[in-house]
Amino acid sequence: MENLYQELEKDTEKSKKIKAKIQEKLKEYKEQAFLSKKLSQIQKHVPINF
Repeated sequence: MENLYQELEKDTEKSKKIKAKIQEKLKEYKEQAFLSKKLSQIQKHVPINF
């Protein structure tokens, strides 16, 4: 996902192949996409008291 947004920000050839409507949506919901990614990751280093 990070690579996709990096390509969009750099305005590379890859990003030009993405349809304008999709680019618009990706930019509009960028923060939500990264928040969703963070929320879906399993945290392995959480202290647990037994």
